[in-house]
Amino acid sequence: MTKNPEAEINRVNISVRDFEEAHGYLAAYDSNLEVVIQRALLTAAIVAYSRPFKKSRGGTDGQSTRSISSLFDASLDENQKSLHSKIIELRDQGVAHSDFDCKPTRRIPSAPKSVMMWSKSFDVLSHEIDIVSFRDLAWIRYHRCIERLSQLQGSSSSNGSLELPDGVSKNRDALEVKEGEITLHIKLQDMNPFN
Repeated sequence: MTKNPEAEINRVNISVRDFEEAHGYLAAYDSNLEVVIQRALLTAAIVAYSRPFKKSRGGTDGQSTRSISSLFDASLDENQKSLHSKIIELRDQGVAHSDFDCKPTRRIPSAPKSVMMWSKSFDVLSHEIDIVSFRDLAWIRYHRCIERLSQLQGSSSSNGSLELPDGVSKNRDALEVKEGEITLHIKLQDMNPFN
């Protein structure tokens, strides 16, 4: 159990949007598109998919955990875990950073007043990512986050640790999760804007 359920709820909700974004890029991907557009969509999908697993700022007052927990790996099969690792590695080494092993270069000895270089460029398309499997993985992660939000809502409602505005009922029906939308229902009569 997390020390601050509300902070985890906030991070998981942010992650829902990241996985939804990755899924959108992958749904738009088509091998008939221009190569530059294919590369852009795949790069954007890798960045969006990876965000929840990387340390982020949790807000000035710790309103969010810094990343989602490892509990999200338990439901994956070996192929999905392998794909996940590949995506994170590509993000870390060639998409968000320029690791030398991914983008090697060297000077070629030449005439004294000139510089010749050899470089191997990094192309995310050359790493043979199965787009359909990646899209499905993003969707699995998205749904796992929705499930986790529901679990956290239930546990935080029952132990009273979820902070809602004063006078708002802390019941399980206050949070509705439907088709990727998360709605907090608050009756107007429960709200007192003059507190």
